[in-house]
Amino acid sequence: MLLISTDGGDHWRVSNTQVDGHGASLVVDPLDANRLYVGTWYAGVWRSQDGGNSFQSINNGLPSASQMFLSVSVDPSNPERIYLGVGGSVYFSSNQGGHWTKVAGDLSTENGVDVITVDPQNPQNVYACAGWDGAFQLLGWDPNNP
Repeated sequence: MLLISTDGGDHWRVSNTQVDGHGASLVVDPLDANRLYVGTWYAGVWRSQDGGNSFQSINNGLPSASQMFLSVSVDPSNPERIYLGVGGSVYFSSNQGGHWTKVAGDLSTENGVDVITVDPQNPQNVYACAGWDGAFQLLGWDPNNP
């Protein structure tokens, strides 16, 4: 269930549509507050273009929905670029989730990638944290040339 507040958290309402599966992560496009991404437990990743009132599945290029989609991050310098933690791997989309490419695999064999963040000063630095296994930095990968 997605709850929405438009007054700084004083009042809440339930989104008109439910994302299929349990929400595990939520991120808002830094340049368009109406664009939301939700990663789920075992039901893929979803995008809303209308502030959470409706969602569409955006799983083209991703593994089976039986994976845990625990973390989503939007590149603050270019919101077309999205990163997604799927199991112990990281996937990348250059077109708002239209298609995904695996850019780092097997970061953790025991845990899923719980957190991904993009360095706002240098977006080529992408950080992923996988459960109890520690943090990893994806080095030498150019998001402009996947």
